[in-house]
Amino acid sequence: MTHIPLLRKITLLVLSLTASNAFAQMKGAAKQTRLWAGPRIGMNVSNFYTDSANLYNQFKVSFMGGASINFSFNRNLAVQTEINYSPKGGKHRFHTDTSSIRAAYNLTYLDVPLLVEIKGGEDDNTVFFQIGAQKSFLLNAKYSEEKTNGTVSYSLSNSDADSLGAPASDFDLVAGFGIISIYGWCFTLRAAFGMADIPDYYNKIINHNMVFQASLGYYFGRKYDVIGGKNRR
Repeated sequence: MTHIPLLRKITLLVLSLTASNAFAQMKGAAKQTRLWAGPRIGMNVSNFYTDSANLYNQFKVSFMGGASINFSFNRNLAVQTEINYSPKGGKHRFHTDTSSIRAAYNLTYLDVPLLVEIKGGEDDNTVFFQIGAQKSFLLNAKYSEEKTNGTVSYSLSNSDADSLGAPASDFDLVAGFGIISIYGWCFTLRAAFGMADIPDYYNKIINHNMVFQASLGYYFGRKYDVIGGKNRR
């Protein structure tokens, strides 16, 4: 799809400008840096993005989980990295001359994002915005299809994933927002769009991962920092 390289160039330019501004602020904030870390769990609502009008894409809902590390430089700027177990994929419905077919793609990834976080408020319960990218490593790929005259399914390991059309890794563009409470609880809504080409197994159409994620996390140490008044954020 011809628009993908242009989208990649525009997004990388935005990320470069954001990172340049972020690092400029980091120079004067080194002495204020605080580190918070903790677990996060949530839900992925995933699908494939495709230009084909012959497929009826359906969202796939699954649970995700992982851990976050947040480097807070001051009240307005932070960098966050994570490691997440993240199921993705989607469902297709299409028709042939002889049957109706429902196909499901279950792709399980290990996501490692790197995000610039801009905090939009001065209150103890702080709203924030995130933008960045993530590398997604394929752990497992499974395809199944249900026809009007029967069902066929099989599972492929990571080493055989190319046979399914899912490459061993994906590069995602990520953006989101959320709120973190005075007690360390953090609620985040996030969207990720994959750059890797994933051919449709049956129709040989190029797809891309698309994920909407809602998660709840907890940062150890934030309650002490805020309530205790030490380097308050």
